[in-house]
Amino acid sequence: MKIRFDRNKDTLEKGLAKMLEDAAPVILKYAETKAKVIESEMKKDRPWTDQTGMAKATLNTSVSTPNENTVRITLAHGVEYGIAVSINLTQPYIPESQR
Repeated sequence: MKIRFDRNKDTLEKGLAKMLEDAAPVILKYAETKAKVIESEMKKDRPWTDQTGMAKATLNTSVSTPNENTVRITLAHGVEYGIAVSINLTQPYIPESQR
């Protein structure tokens, strides 16, 4: 069986564009699936011990496409003291409004 390779520039460009177009939703779906796994791991492997459970409960991920060439997975927390517990500060965190 012979494999024919068309070296025509226009054909190659159209074929590559089609391949990228077909791959985009697959890559996005993979990122969404991976984001859920990462979120689960963040909650399971967090470096702090829960006191209220809010820091753990508000850990989350999101997937975005800031432009046509980028898929971004963002990791976030939803509490004011999220950074402090995430980097495992040894001092208790006191919100600025309560200092």
